[in-house]
Amino acid sequence: MVITVRDLLERPDLRTRLIAGESGIDRPVTWAHVCELEDPTAWLAGGELVMTVGIGIPRDPASQVAYIERLAKAQLSGVMICEGMRAPELSDAMLEAADRWGLPVMLTAYEVPFVAVSRVVADANLQEEHARLRRTLQVYEVARLVVHSSKLPASDFIARLERIVDGRLIVVDPAVGRVVLPPEAPMPSSLGRALRVALERYPSDHVPAVIQLPEVGPSTIALAVPARRRAFLVVSGGGVTERLTMSSCCATSPRSSPWPSSG
Repeated sequence: MVITVRDLLERPDLRTRLIAGESGIDRPVTWAHVCELEDPTAWLAGGELVMTVGIGIPRDPASQVAYIERLAKAQLSGVMICEGMRAPELSDAMLEAADRWGLPVMLTAYEVPFVAVSRVVADANLQEEHARLRRTLQVYEVARLVVHSSKLPASDFIARLERIVDGRLIVVDPAVGRVVLPPEAPMPSSLGRALRVALERYPSDHVPAVIQLPEVGPSTIALAVPARRRAFLVVSGGGVTERLTMSSCCATSPRSSPWPSSG
């Protein structure tokens, strides 16, 4: 089982206390990641615990609320702040937003190094990592079969991946706003709008590997895939492990992989 925020809070050696977002303490923690960016969401896939000394936390209440909302919409498990370092005063508005979104906000004693938290999470989730590895190998095996055989249509490739990750997969061409695979699948209007808005935030050559699409669904992400034209694999549903599996597959696939060309 994946370790949860509650599990971390109950460990006396981590000396961590909850100050907001109590309704979310049963969220699973797939990884504990140190990040001092004001918007770390472009580099995370969901399920991570963000650990910070406070450099990236805004100072004014409105920006603090926006910070919490970004983390919550990205499906992160919580934020852990080191006491006595560089965090600004945490406003009532920020803590109320954390309560509203169910995003745990924790304070950890200065004497507890973040690496200790990371080790606890990593050790607890070792079994889950093994499961992720098995799924990743299954994904690559399906991809290998497609590369070396013309008998498996691309639509069947997508169907096999859906069974592995237990989620809904479609390949989208954002330039024309249509679904490439499966060919008969309709393009959800909310997906088209959300993807356009998300892509407008980044230069064409600096699109992040994982784009969170909370407007479409709480577990929906878009992953850039190798193709002659820009295309995205949209993953809906499945667990955090499954979404990480697909992210890993897309990030390391060569251009000769079975991802379809969108034109």
